[in-house]
Amino acid sequence: MCYPRTDCWVQYADFAGAVCAREMKAACPAGSYKCVNFLSDAWENTAKTHILVVQLALGGLSLTFGAFRCGNRHDVQSESILSMIEDGWNVGAIITDNAGPRDRARRILAVRWPKIVFHFCYAHQMNLLVKDTIASAWQITVAQAHDVVSMLNQSTAKWLSRLRDSMKTV
Repeated sequence: MCYPRTDCWVQYADFAGAVCAREMKAACPAGSYKCVNFLSDAWENTAKTHILVVQLALGGLSLTFGAFRCGNRHDVQSESILSMIEDGWNVGAIITDNAGPRDRARRILAVRWPKIVFHFCYAHQMNLLVKDTIASAWQITVAQAHDVVSMLNQSTAKWLSRLRDSMKTV
């Protein structure tokens, strides 16, 4: 495994990610067996601004390479990947979210660079799965409560008073 030099992390504390990224690039020259893994994801923040975050992983260590405004153009993600490869980075894997355009881009880029692994992010998939599971269970409960309230509101006063009496008993 390839670990960046120790002085890299001192520089990272002083000068942020750009200095350390240069050290990572120097530690993994093109053509060597050492490679950096590239993780990127784009999302919309609370201010409705689209942001692309790029993280690099090398030898069990990771750093945030940068957070970039990308507007509503998601091809910025592809441009950042291409610029790193063409700039001489020895990239071993590129991980992105599983959106349709990214899926298509991974298939195209895998043909162009067969020695690089292009994959979707498992953590992103798990997040979507959990979110959908919780949302569907919650929707069922809310729908059932809505049906009960609607039925009681449409029923005669006789049933509503009986319900109130049974609630006091319970």
